[in-house]
Amino acid sequence: MLARIIAALPSDLPAIRDRALLLVGFFCALRRSELVALAVEDLDRQSDGWNVTIQRSKTDPYGRGQYVPLPAFRGPLCPTAAVADWLAGGAIAEGPLFRVVGSNCKIGSAIPAPQVGQILRNRTGQAGLNVQHLSAHSLRSGFAVSATRAGIAAAQIQAVTRHRSIGGLAPYVRTAGPPSKAQLLGLPSNNALALDSHQSKLT
Repeated sequence: MLARIIAALPSDLPAIRDRALLLVGFFCALRRSELVALAVEDLDRQSDGWNVTIQRSKTDPYGRGQYVPLPAFRGPLCPTAAVADWLAGGAIAEGPLFRVVGSNCKIGSAIPAPQVGQILRNRTGQAGLNVQHLSAHSLRSGFAVSATRAGIAAAQIQAVTRHRSIGGLAPYVRTAGPPSKAQLLGLPSNNALALDSHQSKLT
């Protein structure tokens, strides 16, 4: 579903921002408050994948800092390439990462948290997909469900979602449903192949 949303995006600056926003939100399994709080300074850019610092979160209320990988791989769903395109297109070198794009493509302040869900629903509708029940949390839950379906170990998923316990992932495991025939036979599914390029970075 996310691939179809990304494929339907135009090439203007707001769409370049939204591509980066949606892919970072998904692959880092971020809450909307974490996503809009990201700054350029929170990105540690490496050649084989970036590291993202979450300065403060629900599971880190005192701001000790949490770290999640942002994978780099080939194809239109690469989140690091999407972020690089947005930074270049918006001429952003410091400060808030995801910002309002005003008239005449003027870059403004950080986008407000409620806008994340609106962006997801708008872009989903433009792709001709059902927007019912979609919210900003769908990016975070979508990662957990997709990773579970791909056969990635719960502890590896937890390293990205930053749940306090494995038990916190239980709702997503239930949503993912029973294992597929391919998983039972030990064969890679399409989802597993899609995630294989960054599975090793989840440890």
